[in-house]
Amino acid sequence: MLGVILCKYCGSEIATVDTEKVTIFYSDCKREVCREPGKGRVDE
Repeated sequence: MLGVILCKYCGSEIATVDTEKVTIFYSDCKREVCREPGKGRVDE
């Protein structure tokens, strides 16, 4: 199966991982705007 890691701010795909079932994980990507505190969600 396949799992995906998405940025919780901009929604971009960070990585895919092998999982037991289809799973979505959320983290922060390395974009500067997503790492700055208080910036919130980015609309592209």
